[in-house]
Amino acid sequence: MASQGFFKYTQLQPLLNMTRVVNILPGDHSSPIQCEVRAINLDKPPLYCALSYVWGKHSKGYKIFIDQTEMGVTQSLYETLQHLRSHEETRTFWIDAICINQLDIAEKSAQVRKMQQIYGRSIGVLIWLGPEGDGSASALALASIISAYWSDQALNLSDAESEFRSKSLADLSTLLDECNSKCDTTPVEAFRSLITRDWFERVWTVQEAAAPVKTKTIQCGDSKIDWWSFIAAAKFLSHAIQRPDLKVYFPNTSALGTTSMRGLFNLDHLQRLVGGGKYQADLLGTLANYRHYKATDPRDKVYALLGLVTEALTEILVCDYVLDLPTVYLKVAEHCILHRGSLECLGYCNPSSRDLDLPSWVPNWRDPSVRHPLAYLSKHRPSICASDPAAKSIYSSSADVTSQKRHLSFSKLQKPKLVTEGFCIGKAVATGLPYYQGANRDSESDVIKGWQPENLQGVYEPTGETILEAFSRTIVADVAEKGPLRERGYSIDWSFWRSTKDYTQQPASPQRRLEWGSLLFATVGRSFVLSENGYMCLAPGETRPGDEICLLLGGHVFYILRPVGESWSFVGECYVHGFMDGEAMSLLVNGTFELQEFTIVQMSYNPPATLVYRTTSGFCRMFAKIVKRAN
Repeated sequence: MASQGFFKYTQLQPLLNMTRVVNILPGDHSSPIQCEVRAINLDKPPLYCALSYVWGKHSKGYKIFIDQTEMGVTQSLYETLQHLRSHEETRTFWIDAICINQLDIAEKSAQVRKMQQIYGRSIGVLIWLGPEGDGSASALALASIISAYWSDQALNLSDAESEFRSKSLADLSTLLDECNSKCDTTPVEAFRSLITRDWFERVWTVQEAAAPVKTKTIQCGDSKIDWWSFIAAAKFLSHAIQRPDLKVYFPNTSALGTTSMRGLFNLDHLQRLVGGGKYQADLLGTLANYRHYKATDPRDKVYALLGLVTEALTEILVCDYVLDLPTVYLKVAEHCILHRGSLECLGYCNPSSRDLDLPSWVPNWRDPSVRHPLAYLSKHRPSICASDPAAKSIYSSSADVTSQKRHLSFSKLQKPKLVTEGFCIGKAVATGLPYYQGANRDSESDVIKGWQPENLQGVYEPTGETILEAFSRTIVADVAEKGPLRERGYSIDWSFWRSTKDYTQQPASPQRRLEWGSLLFATVGRSFVLSENGYMCLAPGETRPGDEICLLLGGHVFYILRPVGESWSFVGECYVHGFMDGEAMSLLVNGTFELQEFTIVQMSYNPPATLVYRTTSGFCRMFAKIVKRAN
């Protein structure tokens, strides 16, 4: 068709709650795509469906027509429009790439702030996974069979796992025979492939999937299924494939990818909380929960999630694409530290993937690192979505909450410096080889075994325990990791783990599984460190001799700081055995330690070539010398 030039946006009325929608005009698969764009008031919206999809490559090499003028679009959007278009009727959608003027930074920022409204006030969300491929049609056909069966059984999706467990092989034989999985596991493998598509790992899809609308439809090619049916099928397959008595139906089929399934079930849990009106989440918990999701623009690791935050955010935290990445992440840290009065966000700083454009104390949210902060509450941080008074503080290194709030009022932010008060309790003088899963020349078990001190029956002075008891608690940071729960006062059976050759395999015994999980959770990315006065620490793997072990007032844990002239660089959190419940504050009061001001700055993080980690016998001898000198 003849073009009348290139499409130009008409400015939205700034004083009204406006956005745009696109009418996709009818046509067949091969005809040019023709659309109409019109502005609407979200306070009185017409009927429209909101599209959730992945942009893909940003090259706009495909042409559509809007109001008889040309617009360039990406291949991903072009293929989407081809499948969304009806042969007979006009369909109305909200599609970000068309409905927002992407070249107008002010409009883009303002419209992104309305995303929660835009999706929430639609008649439904259509989730586009992409064109048919890799057996996607058979995967959705399988999902439809499974979901139809469980719909007839009145399955309670929120408790699906226990319902599945209650069913015997005989109970499930009708369903499994209908799926024909004995003879053909191809649809199961196709389902596995489907849940690894890009949509399931993009950060923008989190808010879009959580929209509290009645209708959510997943479409891949020409195949469709509703969201809840898809979730039911995913939960059943995840359960059934791992059941020994159902192996005859799933021969040579490995478990569905844990990362993909975890992300899918996380989205399901989120939309249930939002839809049920029970969702509450602060900024830090939200960023932590979804830090593994991807974004083309790393600022969207924050902006895409602001609509899910229910705590009151300060004016400094609004979507504004004028701001560069360091400024956006700095504003997040400023909100968490100064406006919420907490140092908890420092636990998400990962020195092994430091962004040199960021101050050392500002978390880099584009880093999907699996290194976990030290436990802050008695429930895993991202698990706390709803208000949960049962979630208690795990550590209280700088004493009670009242003193934390009082001392935090003295903290001052001098961009890009963080100025706060605290004191040092000693220097790191011996550092064990850091433990990184799959990244060590030595076997993983040998790394941790190399941390063992000498004279295990000697006395650890700060607590009066034996050195063995103190060490067995230090290397799990004194915390048991029981699923989403955290419990203090925990140690592992070191005699068992000292004689275990392989730490990569999960033990069969429930007790050993608990120890194994707690040990790996605490030690990944960390090393065993000794202070000059003999204190046992679990510190970042990047800790090196000469770093100071410090307590910052208001912090629940200790921190490793590195002297940089008259200032300091932040290295990471630190567990100090025997000092995690305010004991150091008492020593501050009696004059053992001295209060000082810390100015924490930006730093280029490159360990010197001369850095030598101590392991095995050398580390043990160093510990013996320190203890002897301290006594």
